[in-house]
Amino acid sequence: MENGISDRVRQLVREAQNILTSPKDNQEMTRCLSNISSFLPDSHATHPDLNPNDMTTARQEFADKHFSKFLEFLINCLSVDWIGRLPGDRVSELVDVFVLNGIHSEAFIILCNCISELSPGYKLNKCVILLEAFLKKRKLVELFWQQCKIPPGSGTKHDDPLMKLRWEGLVTALVSLPGKVSNKMQSETSDMFYPQSYVPTLTGDILSVLHRVYNSLQAGDDCSVRFLSQLVGRLCLAGYTDLLWSTLLPSVVQLTRSDYVWVRVCERLITGVPDRCIESVVTPLMKSAPWYGAVAKLLGDSVLSCAKLEFLLTKKLLFMRHFDKDLILQNVIGYLALSHTRRHLFIKVLHTLFDVWGDSSAVKHSSYEQHLYVTKALLICIGFLRDTEKAEYKDVFIQKLMSGVQCHLDSPDPNIRTLGMVVAECLTKAVDPKGHTLQFEYTKDEKVVHLLSLVVPPEDPGIDELKGNLQTLDVSSSIADSEIDRAISPSKKDIPADNTEALDSDDDLEPYDMSNDVKITKVKPPVYIRDCMEGLISSEDPDRLETCLEVAEKLIRNNPSNLHEIAAEFTKILLHLQDSFCTVGFIGLRHRAMVALAVHCPIQVAEYLTNEFFEKNYNLRQRMDMLEVLAGAAQELSQPIDPKMKGNMGNPQPKVQETNTDTDTQHWRDIVQKRIESKTRRFVKGRTKPEPEPVQNKFSTVAANFFFPLLNFFDRKENTFDLLGEDTLVLQRLVYTLGVVMYAATNTLIARQMGAALLEFIWVLRYHQEPAVRQALLYAVTMVFLSLPGFILLSDLQTEVYEAKSWLEDTVGKDNNNECRKLAIQALVLLENIVKQEFSSGMSR
Repeated sequence: MENGISDRVRQLVREAQNILTSPKDNQEMTRCLSNISSFLPDSHATHPDLNPNDMTTARQEFADKHFSKFLEFLINCLSVDWIGRLPGDRVSELVDVFVLNGIHSEAFIILCNCISELSPGYKLNKCVILLEAFLKKRKLVELFWQQCKIPPGSGTKHDDPLMKLRWEGLVTALVSLPGKVSNKMQSETSDMFYPQSYVPTLTGDILSVLHRVYNSLQAGDDCSVRFLSQLVGRLCLAGYTDLLWSTLLPSVVQLTRSDYVWVRVCERLITGVPDRCIESVVTPLMKSAPWYGAVAKLLGDSVLSCAKLEFLLTKKLLFMRHFDKDLILQNVIGYLALSHTRRHLFIKVLHTLFDVWGDSSAVKHSSYEQHLYVTKALLICIGFLRDTEKAEYKDVFIQKLMSGVQCHLDSPDPNIRTLGMVVAECLTKAVDPKGHTLQFEYTKDEKVVHLLSLVVPPEDPGIDELKGNLQTLDVSSSIADSEIDRAISPSKKDIPADNTEALDSDDDLEPYDMSNDVKITKVKPPVYIRDCMEGLISSEDPDRLETCLEVAEKLIRNNPSNLHEIAAEFTKILLHLQDSFCTVGFIGLRHRAMVALAVHCPIQVAEYLTNEFFEKNYNLRQRMDMLEVLAGAAQELSQPIDPKMKGNMGNPQPKVQETNTDTDTQHWRDIVQKRIESKTRRFVKGRTKPEPEPVQNKFSTVAANFFFPLLNFFDRKENTFDLLGEDTLVLQRLVYTLGVVMYAATNTLIARQMGAALLEFIWVLRYHQEPAVRQALLYAVTMVFLSLPGFILLSDLQTEVYEAKSWLEDTVGKDNNNECRKLAIQALVLLENIVKQEFSSGMSR
């Protein structure tokens, strides 16, 4: 009986194809399509040539063996003339119905294949219109549901290799559809096929199917979300992650808060993605999830059974990548720490973080952004420690902390040193709150306050806040602000309402004008330089010391004639002067006085400072002061001074406002002169401004005294001073000073020799392990390019410049420090401009 129906259906389909290929009249064509549409699954009509009792079998036979071929035949017949023979109001009923009410998976794949193969024309446009109607009528929901249903007695259906192959083709068609349509339709692409519309539509249909799956499971029926998992994974792998999660995550987080069945459904959906898609799915989830509790509901304990997920969460996201937002760290670490089944992974991660954070090699060779990311992860882990774990691992943590803090404090980068101090304070306070804690002096700016706030684990934002702010929620910032407000400022409810007027009762009082007040002191300011020196040496009176230091710079600049004999001695006094009385502005006053000495007696002061720089018995602060004085004096000496103002610099004349009695006369003359100028036509216009008068560069004669002595003994190792060893902070300052001195010597005769020596010095240290030193070297090489003319760089220093260029290119490609790469790019661009300018000027000559 079934064979007879099968043969009869085959015969009817063949006859319909023959009629549609060459129809006799329009009625026959309409009748044929209407009869064949009765074989569609959702049709309730009966074919006139079949027994109504046999229609169920006939429909199944048509769906299994004839639907795909007939739909391909029907699309092949599409043309303007062919469609024109059908009634205009019945085209959707006779043609579109085979796509919208047929076998949805096969119809969708056939339309996608036709779009790829067809050339621009009516058929292509009709296929795109059918696909758009397919999406708008939400036929994808039926398509997805057919893949999720498990009929009774067919539990192994989803493990069939043929089924997996069909799923692969269907998922590929779904993911690649926007690209295919855009490539074919170009500027005529419908908005529905843009990713911004297509992906949210697809995600909404996935969510609808998940509701059906939930209802089916509640009713006791079997379902599978494996197909949906593959689709979600491929969408994320194709780059649609943000669009997918922005639509799916708000609903999923809300549904899984209290319903265990929804937790299981969503967990299977996310953890069932293919292995190659796990990172593309989980990483954006960690970025977008508002709280680590929601992540635990979506992932469950899958990290224990999936090796790739474990590697992603415990290794890659923590140590191999870094992100600007703290939410991803809070979600990863909070997820691992939330359950006792995953707690061992949290402890393992914490130990690894301590090892990486305290590794001196990692601190030196990783970028600051990466190290800051590891530091944040470590602080967040400290906040999730339990009291029993603090007591158990206290000694281990303290031992690892000591070595880690030491390598941080040895770093020349102040940001790295601050990170070490913050972690040391937070850990010692956490593991032993009643004992001795480490305390450091550092500036608590916004970054430090934010780091300290990470120790407080984020709280559940609540369902109301999730509904309104899920897409823009930043857990770390909300926790930080709340904790800081509670710690620093009292709440408003603690202030009695009756005291409000008392607090504001002094608003009407006007402050005294103290702008013209003069500081009163019992010590008379010194008038002569030697008196000032004596006051700085022998005085134990803080008022006298402060007075002498305040007038030192003024005395030096007003009496430069008698300084040569005592300049070195005065510099020595200032260099060894200690701030024993916490004088206000002590460092600035002393620095300006020494710079003034170096400006008026450059040879004597430069010789003294450069010789003493490499001597023993100086601390690092004094050596840094020497370099800062040399750099400041070089900059001041190289600045041009107007000869007209030179004589009046020491005794500025008071400004007197003169009264002009001819203001009105001058005014109309100016107007007339401007009108004449505007009406006058000139073919050659002479110089409108006088030529600037050349001014001697006072630094040119002493540049060598500032520069070359600093290069003499940089590789000498002393017991208390090792530039190439642990004293990298001073080496960094030395290189910066050489760059400043080099730039100050621009357009001087000695600049070529200085540039060659500096390039040779840079070449020796170009691969220094400290990023701060490499940044100083890049700054110095840039100063060489700025200071020397192009023809000297490309002729006399051609070899050195070529070597520097190779090093800069190597830095751009391989250096792990972002600031180093930026400086290298700037130097390369500068060198390229110099070469272009030199060649263009050479060709013009």
